Amino acid sequence: MAERIKKFFQKKKTDAKFKMAGPGHKLSESTISSQSSNVQCSKKEVRMIRSGLSEESKVAAEAALSRLQQKRENPSFNTSLAAIQAQVKRELENEQANQMAAASASKSTSAPSEHQKREIEDLPRNYAASGVYFKCPLISNDILPRDEWKKNIKTFLYEQLEEERGLTACLIIQSCNNNREK
Repeated sequence: MAERIKKFFQKKKTDAKFKMAGPGHKLSESTISSQSSNVQCSKKEVRMIRSGLSEESKVAAEAALSRLQQKRENPSFNTSLAAIQAQVKRELENEQANQMAAASASKSTSAPSEHQKREIEDLPRNYAASGVYFKCPLISNDILPRDEWKKNIKTFLYEQLEEERGLTACLIIQSCNNNREK
């Protein structure tokens, strides 16, 4: 049974090789004329094949174009939008803090101090983003500066300590130790 299967596949392989060999030629013909006729036949075949796009290829091309347009219109994550939202959030927090400070300062003194004037002058204006911000989808989707992420990572790791003690302890040692020289 196995021999029959082997013979069957060998026969199919030889048939395929024979078909791939191309058109036959007589031994009495010169090799130059047979090569030129082969080249002419292949050129005709190529021209016939490339006559136009088939319906399947047209549908595939349209589908690819529509996918590209959807990708451009709906990006999965717009970094600039997230950075702008984080900037607006920080500005609102700074404004609230300034209002609270102004309210407490108005109770104690009526004129703002020189230190407060310097802080207001040092604030960057008209920038899309000031500084480097990070995002960690494992903890949350917030975009925060490095110092705030360190605090968030530390609290997250201490919360996870109960679930997996060994791994979390190693992660706390690795990520929460700032002075690595000790």
